[in-house]
Amino acid sequence: MTSLQDLMIRAQQGDPEAQYQLALKYDKGDETPQDLRAAFNFYLQAARQNHPSAQAALGDMFRRGE
Repeated sequence: MTSLQDLMIRAQQGDPEAQYQLALKYDKGDETPQDLRAAFNFYLQAARQNHPSAQAALGDMFRRGE
């Protein structure tokens, strides 16, 4: 399992999978307090790099009005 700190480092380096995984953690409050703004930002970064799951998750956030 990848630690939250490792995900953060990889996400800041531009890794779309790490950005997506980090967004999931913030979205669900897994290993970190729930933070929908952070989740949105990490989903968006990954989605801009054509990460399909991040694009879908971002769409779900819009659909839910988050």
